[in-house]
Amino acid sequence: MKDNECLPWFPWFVNDFMGSLSVQCMNATQIGGYFMLLQWQWQSGAKQSIPNDPVALSQLSKMGDDWGKLGAAVLSQFSETKCGTKIFNEKLKSIYKDQAKRHAKRKKAGKSGAKTRWGTPDESDSNANGNANGNANADGNGNQNQNQNHSSYPKPEPKNPPKSPTGGKGRKRLTEAEKKRSKVEVNTPDMEQIGTWFKRRPGTLWSVAEAEALADIQCAPDEVGAIERYYKAAIPKEQDYRRRDLLTMLNNWQGELDRARRWESENGRTAIHVDTRRNKI
Repeated sequence: MKDNECLPWFPWFVNDFMGSLSVQCMNATQIGGYFMLLQWQWQSGAKQSIPNDPVALSQLSKMGDDWGKLGAAVLSQFSETKCGTKIFNEKLKSIYKDQAKRHAKRKKAGKSGAKTRWGTPDESDSNANGNANGNANADGNGNQNQNQNHSSYPKPEPKNPPKSPTGGKGRKRLTEAEKKRSKVEVNTPDMEQIGTWFKRRPGTLWSVAEAEALADIQCAPDEVGAIERYYKAAIPKEQDYRRRDLLTMLNNWQGELDRARRWESENGRTAIHVDTRRNKI
């Protein structure tokens, strides 16, 4: 990711926040200001810092004039950079680095299968093919310049291009149906873990569509754990609303996460045990 880009969300560890003695000693105004500064730090992208300036902090925190007498408690949750002109929350900075790595890893995994299926031709190959076709037409028809010019134009792909055992070159994109049929080159650990929820073996390769759907989620470890406990639990059939298809579950990740958390809050983790009756997908 570029330095000025930021991830659209970050995991919020409720127990850590509510269990912090520093937070417990803050009033509502200070907690609100603290939360706002965390948002601004996250939006700073890879820099993960905000200005160390009282005027700027009073505005960014929305505390206004209260910053002068109440801002010290909030400021204590941040550290100064070496130059002293910026401040940052160390835990949030660590979380950002971890999430950025996970995002890059999932994005790469989601595209790896697609690249093996429709890899873009090398420029040298394109030039070689174009020159060969142009010269051949020139020899047969006597219109060398005209045919050479036309050979550089992109040729339309057939409606049903033949499949290649290695993925083949020249296929610039896959249709949604082809993404569902095509497989990735290798599963990531996250893919193998989530696949077990649907009784998949680690060696069962995901489809390109499934890998891309996972790459778009940017799921946090606590989210994966919550849904995993929910999907591996034994739930009465009349109360079981879990998805039966992996791709459908990934495309409805947030909804499944809400169900998982609601189910766990109502039943508790002690009620969770592995459900061996679910069908294989």
